[in-house]
Amino acid sequence: MASLTHESNGRTGWRLRVYDPTDSDRRHSVWLGEMPAREAEKIRRHVEAVVESQKLATPMPGETLRWLSKIDDRLRRKLAPLLGAARTLRQAVAAYLLEVARQHKRSTVEAYADTLRQLCDSFGHVQMRALSAEVLDDWLGGLNTTPNTRAKHAKQLKTFLRWARRQRWVDDLEIRSSSAIGVGKKSFIEVGAFDSLLSHFHDPEMRAALALARWTGMRVPSELLTLQRSHIDWESLRITIVDSKRSKRAARAPPVLRETPMFPELVPLLEAVWPLGEHPTDPLLPGIVAMGGRTFAKRCRAARDSLGLCWPRLFTSLRATRRTELIARFDASTVSEWIGHSPEVSRRNYTVVADETWREATGGSSLP
Repeated sequence: MASLTHESNGRTGWRLRVYDPTDSDRRHSVWLGEMPAREAEKIRRHVEAVVESQKLATPMPGETLRWLSKIDDRLRRKLAPLLGAARTLRQAVAAYLLEVARQHKRSTVEAYADTLRQLCDSFGHVQMRALSAEVLDDWLGGLNTTPNTRAKHAKQLKTFLRWARRQRWVDDLEIRSSSAIGVGKKSFIEVGAFDSLLSHFHDPEMRAALALARWTGMRVPSELLTLQRSHIDWESLRITIVDSKRSKRAARAPPVLRETPMFPELVPLLEAVWPLGEHPTDPLLPGIVAMGGRTFAKRCRAARDSLGLCWPRLFTSLRATRRTELIARFDASTVSEWIGHSPEVSRRNYTVVADETWREATGGSSLP
C-alpha cells in the first residue's frame, strides 16, 4: 500500500508513495527529503497503518497514535493528503466540528452539526475522496424542508467542503445547489402593539429585555445575554453591545464592541433592573441569563401568541422595526453602526414598511 524510493535525480532524499484506497489507479506522493533510512521506513510504516485503519474503520495502533501526536508541523503538512486519503465523511466531520468549536460560539457549532450529521446519516461511511458534487446536490435536493432551510444546509456544506479542500482531503467539489438565503417575512411592530406585549410581563427583567430588543434593535438572545452592568453608561447615556456576528470567542480574539444610544424609552426599564447587581462584570439581566436564550424566546413567543399578535420571526421583526424607524431620522452609516450591519445588509434584510407609511400613502382612507 505504501512504498519508499530513494532518489538522487537533481536532489537527494526519500519519496513516499501511497495508493489511494478509493482509486487503485491513483497514488499520492510526498517528498520526505534526506533522512536516515530507518526514519523514512518508520514514517512509511505508520502512514500505512493510518490509511489501513481508516479504510477498514478500525482503531489505529497505539504506537501509531503516539507517533502522530509527536510529529512536527512541517511533516504533518506534508503528510496531510496521505493521512486523509482514506478518511471517511464521519471522521472528517468530527475533525471539522472540533475546529469550528475552537473559533465560534455554541449556536454556530450546533447549526453546522445539524447539517453535517444529517449528511453523515446518509454518507458517513463513505470515504471523502469518493464523494461527488452530483451526489451531494442530489442529497440537498431530496431534503424535505423549506427552500430557505435547504439554502442554509447548502451554505454550511460548502463551507465544510472548502475546509476539507484546505486539508487536502478532497479535490474541488463545487455543488450547484443555491446557498442564497431569503430574507423571510417580518412585521413592523407598532409602539401600541408592543406595549401590549410588554404589559403581559410583570418581571422587570423580562420587560427590560424586550425593551432592549425593541428600542436598540440588538440581536436576541446572543447580544442580550452578554450585557453586563459595565456596558451601561448612565453619564453619556450609551449602551455597549458585544457584537455577536463579528466577534469570535473571547479565548481566540477580543470581542468586537459597538455602542448604541440609551433611548428615552429604555431609561425607566433599565433603572428597574439596575439594583439586581453590584459589580461591573455582573450580568445586567441575571435572571434572563440563568433561564437561557431558548427559554426566554419561548416565553416571549407564548405571550405573543396568547395576545393574538401576528408577528412572524418576533426578534427579527423587532430588529427590523427599529432599523426602519431610525433610518427615517438618522443617516444610514450612523444607523448601521448602532444596529451592527453594513448599510447594504441592513437595507436588504432589515427594512419593513411601517403602518403609518401605508396610511400616508393612501391618504388615511380605506375602501368602503
